[in-house]
Amino acid sequence: MFINIHSHHPGQPGDLTLQSLYREFERADTAGYYSLGLHPWFIRNETWESEWEMVQDKSRNQRVLAIGECGLDKVCSTDWHLQETVFKTQLSWANEIHKPVIIHCVRAYEETLRLIKETGMNTPCLFHGFNRGVTLAGTIIQAGHYISFGKAIVHGHAREALASIPEDRYFLETDDADLPISEIYQAAAEARNMNIESIILQCQKNLEKVFLINPEHLT
Repeated sequence: MFINIHSHHPGQPGDLTLQSLYREFERADTAGYYSLGLHPWFIRNETWESEWEMVQDKSRNQRVLAIGECGLDKVCSTDWHLQETVFKTQLSWANEIHKPVIIHCVRAYEETLRLIKETGMNTPCLFHGFNRGVTLAGTIIQAGHYISFGKAIVHGHAREALASIPEDRYFLETDDADLPISEIYQAAAEARNMNIESIILQCQKNLEKVFLINPEHLT
């Protein structure tokens, strides 16, 4: 069973796909597994508080396994102070309901790590869509967090980062890419010099550790 820890599309039969919802939060009431969050690209002063009420309500659903994706993005046009306010709100909520956080971070790793530390997180934080190098990956791991890799390892970029981190600190994903999760797993197997079956088993173990869920019990 392939575990796709972050996707904006439904998974294939037999896979375990965590769909990320940044709108239409009522979809979390339907079959599947989800993460819910206010993405920094789409935060607006006029609407975020009402949207956040919906996230709070739906995130208690047992099919919602994580909060996010949420975080900080220096490339998007959303006001920086507003991004920080909304991000801290979501981190605190994840602490309260004891669910992991899927982190969106673009050119703001120092600030993101600082806010996570200041919040005093007691639940895991997972940096998704990582496409940077070994040094930054090491900084994230040393801070006690997790990293998810996607299409950047298929084309070679970030493969060294995946190869450099401990086996119990990574996940794999497709995000919004139009490619099968099996292709990501094959690239990960090549990067870590392992067979694909071992990568599958490790990701299942990591899911159980971080999300406190046995993947065999998810239906």
